[in-house]
Amino acid sequence: MLGFASDFGTLTFGRRSLVSDDSGIGKDYEMGLEQISFAQTEGDRAIKYVYDNGTFYAAASHNLGSDNKTEITDGRLGFRTAGLDVRVYGYDVKRVGYKGLENFGEVDGKPVVKPGKAGDDIRGYNLEAEYAFGAVNLAASFGQIEYKNSDTKKVQKDLDLYEVNGSYTLDKTTFALGYVHAKDRHADVSHDNVYANVTQKLHSNVKAYAEVGYADNDKIFNEVEEFGYVAGLEVKF
Repeated sequence: MLGFASDFGTLTFGRRSLVSDDSGIGKDYEMGLEQISFAQTEGDRAIKYVYDNGTFYAAASHNLGSDNKTEITDGRLGFRTAGLDVRVYGYDVKRVGYKGLENFGEVDGKPVVKPGKAGDDIRGYNLEAEYAFGAVNLAASFGQIEYKNSDTKKVQKDLDLYEVNGSYTLDKTTFALGYVHAKDRHADVSHDNVYANVTQKLHSNVKAYAEVGYADNDKIFNEVEEFGYVAGLEVKF
C-alpha cells in the first residue's frame, strides 16, 4: 500500500479496506441481525481519501474494476460535536459475482467450463447517529439497499433496515440492548430481531462477554425463528 498525508487529508492506494467497511452501529456479538449488507468492503486496487478536522469528516474510496471484477465506489460524510456523531454512507457496486466462463472441474485431463453468473449491481446508503453522555451511549440507524441483476437489471432485493440500541457502562462492565427491523419491499417480507449482552473488560486487550438474542421467522436472510445465546472471550493484539 502507498499513501500520502497532509493537512488536507490522507490519500492511499493499493489493497485495503474501503470506506464502507466502517459502517454500522451494532452493539451485538453474534445474536444481532447483520446491518446494511455492503456486499464487498475491500479492494485489491483501491484508491481511498480520508479527511477529518475533528468536527467535520469525509471520505471516499474506489476499487478499480476490470474484466469479471467488481467495481465499487463509496463514501462517507459526517459531523460530530459534544457527544453527538452523525454520518451517512453511500455505496455503489457493479457486478458482484463472476461473469464469463467458469472452470468447475476436469474430464480426461481437460478443463470443463460453464457460463458464470452475471452477479448483482448494488446501490444503497446508511444514515447513522450516536449520542454519548456520561456512561450512556445511544445509537440509531436507517438504511436502504437495492440488489439488481447486472444483466437483466431485475430487482432481486429492495431492503429497508432500522436499528436502535443503547449501552450503559459501570466501571469495567458494559450492558447493551438492541432492536433491528428489516423489510424487503420487493418480496413484501420482514424480520425482527432483539439482542442483549453484558461485557466485562479484563484487560486493555481482553474482554469476556455473554449475549442472548431472538430472531423471528426470516425469509430475507434465510434464518429460522429462534432464541439463541453465546458466551466468549475476545482478545486483540
